[in-house]
Amino acid sequence: MKLRLTRFPFASFHHSYLASAPYPKRHVLDHDTRLAVAQALLIETGAVKHPSALPSTNTQAKSLLKSAVHINILDYRRVREQGLNAIQRVLFKSRTALMKDVRDGRRVRLDEVKRLGLNHFLVDAY
Repeated sequence: MKLRLTRFPFASFHHSYLASAPYPKRHVLDHDTRLAVAQALLIETGAVKHPSALPSTNTQAKSLLKSAVHINILDYRRVREQGLNAIQRVLFKSRTALMKDVRDGRRVRLDEVKRLGLNHFLVDAY
């Protein structure tokens, strides 16, 4: 089954959220927005196949993202407009492979990551 971004309200929320630049300098997401962004990321990356399986709390969503989704934020930002299949193609097979890629210098500034609400993709590289 081929997933389309527009079929899921969380994914379209995230799409409109990321498309609404410029972001405020000190952009702080409230609890509900952080959860909606995390749920959208889970659907976009294919970690959750159906909206009924989405976690209902921020802690559960963050835990699932950290354990199941290994993607470099640079790659994610580059391919997300190309659709779900493009995002799934740039996923790393393991956290270790992602850490190696980040250590090699392919990273985004921390303030930019936080401003976009992509904190869930952050990984300790050292």
